[in-house]
Amino acid sequence: MRTTSAYLVLWFFIISALSFSFAFTTQKKKTYQGRRYLIYLLFFVGVIFLLSGINQFIQSSVSMIILDYIIDSVIAFIPLFWLFFAISYSKNKKVLENPDLALLFTIPIISILNIWTNDFTAFWYSNRVITKTTYSLLLSVQYQNWFWVHYAYSNILFYVGLLYFYSAFSKEKSFKRIILFCITAGFILLTVLELLLGTGIIPQTSQSVMIFAYSLAGAVLFLFIVRFDSLHQKQPV
Repeated sequence: MRTTSAYLVLWFFIISALSFSFAFTTQKKKTYQGRRYLIYLLFFVGVIFLLSGINQFIQSSVSMIILDYIIDSVIAFIPLFWLFFAISYSKNKKVLENPDLALLFTIPIISILNIWTNDFTAFWYSNRVITKTTYSLLLSVQYQNWFWVHYAYSNILFYVGLLYFYSAFSKEKSFKRIILFCITAGFILLTVLELLLGTGIIPQTSQSVMIFAYSLAGAVLFLFIVRFDSLHQKQPV
């Protein structure tokens, strides 16, 4: 295994371990806003990075395809748990009581079905090619229509979740909103770069860099939420 790939594997395992650890500690905080959904979110993130690290470590074409399907299936639910956590965190729990929210699972479920039947339908991607690069194996694909439906849907859920966080911090000091705005700008930049990557405008050799960038941005957002939430709880009533 090349040095760069080894560092990436180590980073994935560290993020996975931290996600599981935070999920465990959050479980003990009974009064934490959105506690249940945050636990789900952290657990799923931990699974994603654990499998990604294993995938990078094994360096097998067969395992790469299978683990890629599993990872994509788990990722399908991440935007939903993020949105539910954001709604709960912003103290809009009545929104979560709406039974129509179950319809939000429709596209993720269809996406998972398309992922696992892709070899027969090619609704998710086509033209799969596995090549050996300087650092690792690289899975190159041409994404199809349903992937882009899922991609747009996931981003809508994510940014709607951010809007709920803006409402939660609307009465906080301006510097907190500025930090949240900067984090949002970073995610918008990553979304644009991922779009360019998915359409092939940017070479797919940049994929590992994107995974690293998303994990780093996610960690910054999580620390922002946890840090300012703890400061808010310490304020005298």
